[in-house]
Amino acid sequence: MVNTTNARPGFKQKVGRETKEFVTIYLYLVLLIGAFNIYRWLLMAEYHVGYFVYGYTLVEALILAKVIIVGEGLGIGERFADKPLIFPTLYKTMLFALCVLILGVLERLITGFFHRDVMGVFEAVIRGRYEILGRVLIMFIAFIPFFAFRETMRVLREVKLFELFFRSRGGVSSPSS
Repeated sequence: MVNTTNARPGFKQKVGRETKEFVTIYLYLVLLIGAFNIYRWLLMAEYHVGYFVYGYTLVEALILAKVIIVGEGLGIGERFADKPLIFPTLYKTMLFALCVLILGVLERLITGFFHRDVMGVFEAVIRGRYEILGRVLIMFIAFIPFFAFRETMRVLREVKLFELFFRSRGGVSSPSS
């Protein structure tokens, strides 16, 4: 008879940890993409151009969070795991900024197919190139501290990093004292 009681808590813990990680990434991306879209909305409103994509913000954050979780699960950036943290941080930042570029182009292609003919789809991508590149630039810059934090967490372990940010350090003296 196989004892499944030992396997179940490990599985539940893994699912719980991965769910917590996904939700954390998703919330970060919703705030980031949402702030970017609010900025675009305010900018467009100044020129009396309608712009409203809040639902898209939630979907884009969901897709990108899933891409990050799956990418890290597949070991993206692991070849730099033993290097100084700047290497895996910048490598992951570049790879996932590339994912943002691909998602931006796919978004233009998909929405273009609903509103235009085939040639109009490619025209929409070309016309939207500056918006797509702007989004990639913003996400690249925002991903640097995001992946730096995640890489630091990987090295220090989650509990230690959590304690450094959210627990009193009481008797620990600062280097300047």
